[in-house]
Amino acid sequence: PNSKQSLEIDTFSTSTTKSSLLSKSKPPYDCIVNSMVINCVTTPSKRGRMLSMCYHQLRPGGVLFLILPKLCLTQSKHMSRKYLEEILREGIGFEILNDGKR
Repeated sequence: PNSKQSLEIDTFSTSTTKSSLLSKSKPPYDCIVNSMVINCVTTPSKRGRMLSMCYHQLRPGGVLFLILPKLCLTQSKHMSRKYLEEILREGIGFEILNDGKR
């Protein structure tokens, strides 16, 4: 039997129950969509923790769609596209499949 499971986390909610769902949810997911979220997380350590949690919630071969404003990479004093890719690959373990240059 095919089972489909999805989990929606409202990152603007202060509810601890939703936050705790992400860290305890099983089984791992085939796909996580992180659209316009990482740029709203307040500190680099929290952003890193969020990306790491996404990585660990993905089934082997799973895909994270990470969508953020282009200006976050082109106008930031602290972040660049190259640095973000380095963090994702070397710091967390993601493989970059499509860099979205189009």
